[in-house]
Amino acid sequence: MTSKSSRPRERAAARKELTIDDIVFELSGPTVVARERLYTWVVWQFPRLRSVAWDGNATPGNPDGADVAGGRFTGHSGAVHAADGTHGWYPALIDDTAGQALIFANVPEPFPNPEAAVKHLDQLPE
Repeated sequence: MTSKSSRPRERAAARKELTIDDIVFELSGPTVVARERLYTWVVWQFPRLRSVAWDGNATPGNPDGADVAGGRFTGHSGAVHAADGTHGWYPALIDDTAGQALIFANVPEPFPNPEAAVKHLDQLPE
């Protein structure tokens, strides 16, 4: 039996994208979002700088993602969640200098707190 709370995630997985607060997240990998789009979101940032390989699934001119070339994305470990609080916490790398965040909305389930979301980042290859 499927729990009621997992049904939105199953429907989202079938769509291959997830929309929260008018921001479209790809479920095939992390999504780059301009910080200005997160103005109503809670952004929790931990002072640990990390860098991950990035193939750039954001397309130039996409309003839901900043323009990112292939290579690496560097930012501080963090977590984000929409202001309505119904989606849980998603791991993120936050690059304040560039004004963008790499959000891992492609995780199987959102996390219950920002600390748990950040622990997901520890599993990523550097």
